[in-house]
Amino acid sequence: MKVRDQETIFITGACGFVGQYLVEKLADNTQFKLILNCRNPGKQELIKDHKRTNVDLSDLNSIDKFYQEYHPDHIIHLGALARMAEGEKKPDEAFSINYIGTKALIDLAIINKVKTFVFVSSDLVRNHKSVVGITKYLTEAYIQKLNTQITRVVTIRLPNVSWTPGSVHLIFERLINECKTITITHPDMSRRFVSGEEAAEIILFGFREVNNKDILVVSKPPLKITELAAEMIASSGKDLAIEYIGMRPGEKLAEEGYDKREITHTSKTYLSLLKEINFKESDVLKSLEMLKSKPGFSIKPHSNIL
Repeated sequence: MKVRDQETIFITGACGFVGQYLVEKLADNTQFKLILNCRNPGKQELIKDHKRTNVDLSDLNSIDKFYQEYHPDHIIHLGALARMAEGEKKPDEAFSINYIGTKALIDLAIINKVKTFVFVSSDLVRNHKSVVGITKYLTEAYIQKLNTQITRVVTIRLPNVSWTPGSVHLIFERLINECKTITITHPDMSRRFVSGEEAAEIILFGFREVNNKDILVVSKPPLKITELAAEMIASSGKDLAIEYIGMRPGEKLAEEGYDKREITHTSKTYLSLLKEINFKESDVLKSLEMLKSKPGFSIKPHSNIL
């Protein structure tokens, strides 16, 4: 994508694990001016050379005020309540940030003629069961209903990111260091993983190459969590047991892959585009009902919220 010098990119979640890789790549390899939204004020070394904002993604007035002040050319929206377990504990917050806040960001991006809006979604959308998966699904469904002539809105479904805070890698590392039993929810549990750097590259690919309303997915093979644990135990040289403790609320046994009939490959071997993007009204309503039934969810959205 050709850009003039000093166009601006607003990045939400810029001080998160993937955000830091993304900011570094953009700062080192492009001429964009970066506007960073960070929830972690301790990341001063990251933001010192860029503008910093304090947009509250659950506050519509805060979002509107940001647009009036900064008028960004492009937006990469990483900011979210993204951890499955956290979403189950805080369903209202997840809905407010992941859906309501994202919808407001997109709507105002279109009104303000932002050129590109990249929505970073999740593998949890596929056959969703969790609060995070549902809220990301609802946002994807909303994007497909948009009628935008100027703003290019791109969706990227990221898989699990290795070694990010709260990841299974760090949990296993802690248990190994403490010489404790490695706990896994199910012996057949599997997930797809990318590194932080790979995640940033995927987002940049979507930003540069993907067309309006397309959905980019990662088609890497999954890894069994038991195999990951066994490899980490072996590398440590310790003799530790593995215990299976049962699946958590909202958890799936595997993040389902994509059949070759569903996807079109891109110039990147492990990145694909969904061929048919079909968010049926009945499926959206079913997803809303799933959300309403989650323990602790109190917002009670109307069926016509999209």
